[in-house]
Amino acid sequence: MRYWVADGNYARIKIFRGLSACERHLVTRLRGDADLRFLALPAAQPRRVGRPRTYDGKVSFDDLSRFECVGALDDQSHVLLYHAVVNSPHFKRDLAVVVLVNERTGGHVVLCSTDVSQPPDEIVSYYRLRFQLEFVIRDAKQHTGLSECQARDEAKLAFHMNLSVAAVGVLRLVSARAGVSLRSLRREAYNAAVVGRTLSQLGLEAEYGVMSAVLRPVVLLGSLRRSRSLTPL
Repeated sequence: MRYWVADGNYARIKIFRGLSACERHLVTRLRGDADLRFLALPAAQPRRVGRPRTYDGKVSFDDLSRFECVGALDDQSHVLLYHAVVNSPHFKRDLAVVVLVNERTGGHVVLCSTDVSQPPDEIVSYYRLRFQLEFVIRDAKQHTGLSECQARDEAKLAFHMNLSVAAVGVLRLVSARAGVSLRSLRREAYNAAVVGRTLSQLGLEAEYGVMSAVLRPVVLLGSLRRSRSLTPL
């Protein structure tokens, strides 16, 4: 895995140095008033005696004329992307910076990557994927027991986590097909398990099925399913 994506809380010197030591790159968010400076282009410098300049002024996010406008987001045409390779005095390194400007509100978001050759659209795409990863982890904790494993062995923990995340993917497919939330699916599965256990203890499983019309209201108890027909899990 070459690129690591993290929110602004991880934009710290230790994180930058640690990933660089592992030959990895970080895609993260910077403060809206981040201290950045332009790199001085050798061709634009006048001939003079002495060492050529390394930097060429502080970056002002109120004036992005020196940034390259690379277009707008595919799904939000009012958000424009501005790209430039600049230097961060705080992190002591050059960064590929993408500024997302909302033309409706005038606000902006500053994203960066330690890989100065990374395309700007890829930086934005990777950072936006971070939210989807967080949603998967959230759903796994709430619905598939991601944080409830009591094993200590590394292999068993890895198996549990992989199975939990895979179950979220299956639940999302069933949820999209049935038009019902994950919480409702979990409630229906729990009710079906209780009903099945009860029928088994009473010896009635041959006479009544969990999916039968008679027991359907019981299985749907607490569910927000719009359709009253059950989708087998």
